[in-house]
Amino acid sequence: MRRKIQLALLSLSILALAGCGDRIDVEDATLALLYGMELEDDHLNIYEMNPVFNKNAEKKYEMYKVSTDTTRHARPIFNSKMNGQLVTGKVQVLMFSNDMLEKEGIMPYLDSLYRDAKNAANMRLITVKGSVSSILNSEFKDKPILPTYLTNLIDVGKRTNQAAFVTDQEFHTQAFEKGITPAITEIQKKEENIQISGSSLLDNRGKYRASLSRRESAFMVMLQRKANMPLSITLTMPTEFKRPSLLKNISGKDFITMTVFNTKRKVKTRFSQGQFAFDVHLKMEVAIEERTFEANIDNELRNFTRVLNEQIKKELDALLEKIQQNKLDPIGFGIYARAFCYPEWKKVKDNWPETFAEAKVNIYPDITIRDHGVTE
Repeated sequence: MRRKIQLALLSLSILALAGCGDRIDVEDATLALLYGMELEDDHLNIYEMNPVFNKNAEKKYEMYKVSTDTTRHARPIFNSKMNGQLVTGKVQVLMFSNDMLEKEGIMPYLDSLYRDAKNAANMRLITVKGSVSSILNSEFKDKPILPTYLTNLIDVGKRTNQAAFVTDQEFHTQAFEKGITPAITEIQKKEENIQISGSSLLDNRGKYRASLSRRESAFMVMLQRKANMPLSITLTMPTEFKRPSLLKNISGKDFITMTVFNTKRKVKTRFSQGQFAFDVHLKMEVAIEERTFEANIDNELRNFTRVLNEQIKKELDALLEKIQQNKLDPIGFGIYARAFCYPEWKKVKDNWPETFAEAKVNIYPDITIRDHGVTE
């Protein structure tokens, strides 16, 4: 019995030692919250930003820069400069310059990120129009420290459908899934603040191929079934609605703003005459929130709905044309091709974006107006 007790105590001691072998006390750690990367003369510059927990410090954060060849090699160099050992388990934002991703893909710089289980699994990936250093070296008055500011900005962009949103783990799935290509948030510096400019579209190597505006991004996330409702859309109405009105704005154009509060998407997939074809039926329930022209919606409901469907279809067709021209598929039509036309998909799975560029995609919006305000 005594022997069993001794073995049990020894086992517990070993388990306790295994859990504490690489412990770092908080006072000995530097807590990284933001990483940034860009190329300068073919050298990789890596930036790190961390908060300073010292009431006597003038700044609330520190920023370090390292020129190196790989992301993992940067860590000991950072440690040689810091007041504590670098800890990356709480990194909130990982940012890359678009110029860097135009030259080479993102994947080599993420390898160490995925191999080390201590790294954060929910860091937000973003690209920057312009240089990363221009943002990191800026001081934004009346704003929290930059990592918190960027995190809040990206999260608001996600909630309001202004950009694609992806974490490092989601990006890994998109990059290695042959039926889809990655899309991530894109930002740029604007005078005294930072602004979401839309989405960056990457190929499966993580190389930058194109940008979408905030408006195009909203339509993209709606097609992806990732939109957060309600989704607000303002449309320019065609000339048939032009008539004398006290509601017209200075430019004399007619606008309507509708709020989409529910969508249902159905994709029909087929392979015919050597070409993939997708029919996308998109049902949308909307409420009219604003209009700058005279109209009796109740009396003209059918015609009014027809025009809205035509305007939405026009924008969705333009978005899909842009995506196909760049040989990308951020919406994931390849997943449907694999599910419903596997024999044909199997032949082209290794070059699906190029195949999708030749595919036929038909969009059929079906808008139902549920409400147009309490006062006419």
